[in-house]
Formats: sequence, C-alpha cells, structure tokens
Amino acid sequence: MNCKWLLSILILIVSVCVSCRGSRKTIQNNRLEAMIGVRITSVDSVLSGLVSETNIIMICSVYDCGSCLAAAFSEVEEVNRQLVSGKVQIIGVLTDPTPLQTRFSYFDYIAFDADDMIRRQLKYIPTPVFIIYDKDKKVRFFHTPSSSDNVSSVSSQLAGQSNSIVRSVLSSHL
Repeated sequence: MNCKWLLSILILIVSVCVSCRGSRKTIQNNRLEAMIGVRITSVDSVLSGLVSETNIIMICSVYDCGSCLAAAFSEVEEVNRQLVSGKVQIIGVLTDPTPLQTRFSYFDYIAFDADDMIRRQLKYIPTPVFIIYDKDKKVRFFHTPSSSDNVSSVSSQLAGQSNSIVRSVLSSHL
C-alpha cells in the first residue's frame, strides 16, 4: 500500500516537472516576442569604439548553460561566414567574458556590458540570445540558441534577417 502511494506521488511530481519545462519555454518565447520593437539605445555605449558594420549581437554570460554556449558560439561562426558585411558582435554580461574566449577559442573581441544595460532595457531576457536590430536600434528578431538547434539552418535564418535589414538601410541611402 505504501509503495503504491509513493509511486503515485512520484509520477505526479515527474509529470508536473515535464509540463513545467514546456510552459517555461513558452513563457520565455512570449517574453522575447514582447520585446520586438523595443529600442535598445545602450548598444552604442556598450560597443563604443568598435566599428560595427552589422546589426546583430549575441549576449551571453559565463554562467549560461555549457551546451547552449557551445551552440551559440558555433552559430556565431556560421553566421559570420554568411553575413554580407561585418560580423556578430558578442557582448558578455555579469562577469568578465575572457573565460568564454579561452573555452571556445574565440579570438575576436568580446565587449563587456558591466552594468547589464542592454538586458535591463529588455527586461532581463535570458542568455545566451541573438538580437537583430534595425538602424533605429529597434529589436527586430530574437533567437535563443540550444544544443538541439540545426546550426546551419538557424545561422542561415539569422544571417538572412540581418542581411535584409542591412540591404534595406543601404538602399534607402541611395
């Protein structure tokens, strides 16, 4: 009798945990979608002094999930190969991003948002996250990398989104 009772409680707990994961992902996606159109003026101050020919950033922290970070850095490399101009600007938050450069053999500069200004403007969105913004610094697209991503298709989508915004800016100047 006691074993059946414990088994039924265990099954109930496991089923609740599994359903929580799905709803947590939905809540996270809803939070990100709510940030579309938000202006992120702090990008300029965080990336000050850097020549940025692109409109795509990846924000991450050394405290992020290891497999998510690995996926994010793989996607950065692939997106950089597909961009018309520039490259993904990586921004570290919460602590010095140098360990990320070492861990993922990434030798380009990683900016450091010591005051977490960008995420503050975006209501502390989870990291790692790719953000594509337009010339007015309004967010147009988000992507949260995970280990289950198909890197080439996600990278193509990110590069395509970024390239189309860059092309529209260039054509408006002609």
